[in-house]
Amino acid sequence: MPLKIPLHGNTRWGTAHKMLDRSYNLRQAIDLFVTSADQLYGPITTVRSNGNILKRIPWSAFKLSSRDWSRVVDARDILAVRVHILTI
Repeated sequence: MPLKIPLHGNTRWGTAHKMLDRSYNLRQAIDLFVTSADQLYGPITTVRSNGNILKRIPWSAFKLSSRDWSRVVDARDILAVRVHILTI
C-alpha cells in the first residue's frame, strides 16, 4: 500500500503520533530525498515581494540532524502516552 502524506486537516493526538512515528521510520528515505531534491527540483519555494525574488528556500533547509530526529522520537513518545491515556 503506498504511503500518503496528509496535507491539511485537524490534527488529533493520535494523528500527530502516527505522523511522527512514520516519519521516524522513514527517516533514511526522507534524508535521502531532502539531500537530492535541490538538484532534482530546484528550491521548494521562492519568497517574492513586489515581483522581486527576495530568497529561494532550498529543500535542504528542511534536513533534520541526528539531534532533530532524537526530538522527533521524544515528541512521538510523549504523544504515545497521551494517546494511550485517551484510549483507556
